[in-house]
Amino acid sequence: MYYSAQGDYNKNNCPKAMNNTIFMIHGMWSGGWYWENYCQFFKDRGYRCLAPTLRLHDVDPKEPPHPDLGTVSLLDYVSDLENEIRKLDHQPIIMGHSMGGLLAQILGSRGLASALVLLTPAPPGGILALKPSSLRGVWSCLTKWGFWRKPCRQTYGEAVYSTMNLLPPKEQKETYDKLVFESGRAAFEIGLWFLDRHRASEVDASRVTCPVLVIGGGQDRIMPASVVRKIAHRYQKVATYREYADHAHKVIMEPGWQDIAEDIAHWFETALNGKNKDKQPRGESDMAQGNKEADASTLAEQVLKMADLIEYQEGSVVSRTIIEQKTGTLTLFAFAAGQGLSEHTAPFDALVHLLDGEAEITIAGQRYRLREGEMIIMPANKPHALKAIENFKMLLVMIRS
Repeated sequence: MYYSAQGDYNKNNCPKAMNNTIFMIHGMWSGGWYWENYCQFFKDRGYRCLAPTLRLHDVDPKEPPHPDLGTVSLLDYVSDLENEIRKLDHQPIIMGHSMGGLLAQILGSRGLASALVLLTPAPPGGILALKPSSLRGVWSCLTKWGFWRKPCRQTYGEAVYSTMNLLPPKEQKETYDKLVFESGRAAFEIGLWFLDRHRASEVDASRVTCPVLVIGGGQDRIMPASVVRKIAHRYQKVATYREYADHAHKVIMEPGWQDIAEDIAHWFETALNGKNKDKQPRGESDMAQGNKEADASTLAEQVLKMADLIEYQEGSVVSRTIIEQKTGTLTLFAFAAGQGLSEHTAPFDALVHLLDGEAEITIAGQRYRLREGEMIIMPANKPHALKAIENFKMLLVMIRS
């Protein structure tokens, strides 16, 4: 069953296949209706949008869940989606939100996507998703014995706290009333992947070779930006990461969702359209194309200005990895004014050198103002955060051993 921009759920009424199909995958407790805003937005720009509803989710929210829902695996969802994608005559752009973002990663590793767009995505196995705020958002589900084989659904309070904290009150209620039950097994496979003998949430990052756009929300409580940044790092050879400080989890429907959709549309033009290659921001080009081992090899033996190697993108954070080794990394960042990285910790010392603009860096509660040419060391395991007072660029040096 597909959702279209006109509100029609009949797959047979979808337009004929084009080379710019976007295959949209919703997250937990939701359905294809979830993509209404994005379907209309991208349809108006010439894209064909397919938004399937996951197995056993096409039900009346007021009715009891299907008895088989509780044991549906992530891999069952993936199998259904793969079957639909293989009916197309070309590889679509696969766009996924939350759990749908993890399903998109798995499908991407199977070579089914021309590009991936991961919106506040759930992480693959190997990245811990259960932060304190995440646990609060699903506490009623996780504390029921045998939840991994039962359907589950957030309480209204949990949903508002964890995923709808930036929606207006009226939309919070309207959205919650549409939510259905979710598979407890799928929740187990995401949150407790280290106990899953089937390793359903594992993704072989080396097999994701298409361009990847990863989007995080600075106020996301169920998939905190610190988790989403790790996902982007997992695909760093092909990924562009953008973090929106004024957004939370439901980036596809929160006030200001159009700005993110516009950024995605622009990324499509720069990352996917060869005719626009010369217009592509230098800060994204090598990461987005997915055919470079690292920038170090392409930049070697050249005299360069670091600030010229990355460009600002309005309302977002852009990163570019220059060197990635087991012993350490060199990464360039360009922060638009007002953007930042929420408080997090790192297991290694990190040096920040400002290349342009002005930033506020907080380390263990102490605030520091840095300007062009200045640097600061952020000690290992101390909580720190960054905020752009104005547009600023920085080099992040992290030494692991």
